[in-house]
Amino acid sequence: MNNFLSRVLGRLNLAREKAIKSSLLKQGLGSLGLKVAFTVLRFLTTVIFARSLGGVEFGNYILVMSWVTVLTMLASLGMEKLSTRETAVLIDREEWSYLNGFWHWANYLVIAVSCSVSVIASAIAWGIFGGSNPTLALTFTIGFATVPLMSSGKLRRGTLRGMHYVILAILTDGLIMPALLLLLAVAYHQLSGEGLTAIAVMLIYLAVSVVGVGLEIYFKRRNLPTNYQSLPRKYRISEWRKSILPLTLTSGFAIIYSRADIIMLGIFLSPVEAGIYAVAVRCTLPIQFLLLVVIGTINPRVAKLYASNDTKKLQKLVRITARVTSVTAILLTAGIWLFRVQLLSLFGPEFVIGTTVLSILCVEKLIDVVTGVSISLLHMTGNEGFSTKVSSSTAMLNILLNALLIPQWGISGAAIATTISVASCNIILSFAAYKRVGINPFPI
Repeated sequence: MNNFLSRVLGRLNLAREKAIKSSLLKQGLGSLGLKVAFTVLRFLTTVIFARSLGGVEFGNYILVMSWVTVLTMLASLGMEKLSTRETAVLIDREEWSYLNGFWHWANYLVIAVSCSVSVIASAIAWGIFGGSNPTLALTFTIGFATVPLMSSGKLRRGTLRGMHYVILAILTDGLIMPALLLLLAVAYHQLSGEGLTAIAVMLIYLAVSVVGVGLEIYFKRRNLPTNYQSLPRKYRISEWRKSILPLTLTSGFAIIYSRADIIMLGIFLSPVEAGIYAVAVRCTLPIQFLLLVVIGTINPRVAKLYASNDTKKLQKLVRITARVTSVTAILLTAGIWLFRVQLLSLFGPEFVIGTTVLSILCVEKLIDVVTGVSISLLHMTGNEGFSTKVSSSTAMLNILLNALLIPQWGISGAAIATTISVASCNIILSFAAYKRVGINPFPI
């Protein structure tokens, strides 16, 4: 009888594991398809904006969007990752009241902080540019108005990932909003009879952000657990609060890697150079997109396996992820490097001078992918504190290197600074993940 029950339970567990793997595969393939569409749309949008706006206006647009991205990441308080982790764990434990309390607390906190950041940043922009360049100040103000919308959107996307609705989590931000931005920009250009300006683009982006928020609210409410809102709210605010600072700093430092170079090029050189550099960065983004898709898919699974102390399955999941993403990144890097001149010429003849920068950034993105699983592994296992310390140190290194190398070597100096700092950070975190979690994050 005992043997019979053991066989039955074993088959049930096997069937459950197959169902989980099938679900992960479907979500991964769906996410990959959306990410490919997003990458294509983002590339086309950049090509159209670069050709339509011209060097100076395109540079202004890039600078404003860089600041919007930085402020959005800081104002969201790392809640996207925290929400993914807490939602996945609390659902697995069926602690519905705590889940209700977490969502309520996180939502109001992000709204309050992001609105404050938006108002303060707009006041600073008018203080700096109001007298000398009011048009640029207005462009910044419109951009900063999107910070509360984008911050709350990041929180909802993290929640949907924690609920294992990975495709829904990236559908709005990854496909619908970019497509709508492109369509409205083209429509404005055709109907107005005027060329695009940075202000016009930012107004369109603001309108698209409002639509995106509405869709994300709909997706979340449609997939909420039955009668969840009628449950009493319970809170572990002291516990959740401990993760805010590490995750905020880690996310902020990650943005420093992706935006500090562009912002500092605008400070030390001009918006034109910042625009050329941004185009080179955009051309290298496909190298990372598979990693970003897979990480977003497996994060809830990583948190669950670690919470259940199933290190064997966790190691297998991490190793497969690292190998698949690394091989794909190598192939994409080779293709982008071989056709770098043709790629840059699509944006206009003035952007072809960024070939050297593009080559350097290809190396940076490849290193980031090969070692990138370790960051997610640390965050999903409660080791975000150590990750923050490393990220903060190398982020400061990135700023210092940019300040030293940009005046000497221009946009190539910015690319070298970013590559050195990203490699330093990810290699340290990879060895830390192996030591602290007991999981080898490398593809070999």
